Amino acid sequence: MIPKEYENIEEFKTAFEKAKIYNWDKEELEVYDYVAIREGRRKSELETAKEDGKMEAKIEIAKNLLDILDNETISIKTGLDIQIIENLRKKQNQNKED
Repeated sequence: MIPKEYENIEEFKTAFEKAKIYNWDKEELEVYDYVAIREGRRKSELETAKEDGKMEAKIEIAKNLLDILDNETISIKTGLDIQIIENLRKKQNQNKED
């Protein structure tokens, strides 16, 4: 139990929650580990989705700059690898030919 004078201090709440773990039996620890692993995966998936969204946005920006800037400048401004810019330009040129 958290003493009343520490109830509103987040660090104490966290510490007391962590201390409870030491009194758990094997089954409770396994459930805790399972939930923690799932939560970690969920956070990782969300982070990956964010990164994918950022990459897609950068690619869209790069596509819009292909007709006015060189590959190196686009790479610098978007943070995309020069090879990605070159591939985008090749695709754009192929689409024009079709």
